[in-house]
Amino acid sequence: MIQPPAQHSSERSSDRLLIHLREPLPFTACELYRSGIRTIEFNRPIDLADPSSLDVRGLDIVRLASARGMRVIWELGGLNPSIELTELSHLHPPRAMHGSCDQTAIEAWQADFFLGRCCWRQGPGFMQIRDRRSRRLVKYTLTEPNLMAALRELDRGGPDITANRIAPLLEERLALRIGRFFWLAPYRMVRWPSPSMTV
Repeated sequence: MIQPPAQHSSERSSDRLLIHLREPLPFTACELYRSGIRTIEFNRPIDLADPSSLDVRGLDIVRLASARGMRVIWELGGLNPSIELTELSHLHPPRAMHGSCDQTAIEAWQADFFLGRCCWRQGPGFMQIRDRRSRRLVKYTLTEPNLMAALRELDRGGPDITANRIAPLLEERLALRIGRFFWLAPYRMVRWPSPSMTV
């Protein structure tokens, strides 16, 4: 069972974990879920206006926790103008946004959120991404082995990913450039909110 030391990177209480965004973060959302954690909370806002590697790692924990149906208590500290809020609307919504973010935008995000809004799944020889962030369903089917490998790598954090390898994902805003980092938007569904044939 994961029990990161309270004085170092987190504080655990029953099925809830307070994550301190500072180095190192020696756990993944999958490991937290397996250890019994069902609610995570961050000790400070995640800043996407001038993000550090920890901010992007924190956002990725939100993404992967959302895929597992975990409750995420977080705040958005700022937003780079190159990112639209709708591009994050598949994530568990933040409880507050700071900086230039509009409070009505967070209320709309909270009201419209549902699991599976932007997700990917693996098939035999292909991957399919289903994106409803625009309020309409758009499907992308990937069959090119190098692009599928790049998506899997980016899904795991992919520190060495280059723009050329994921150009089609960047073009469709399925991968985002956040500061000097690349971040994969869709998550692989782990806990289906309804029967798979309706998602």
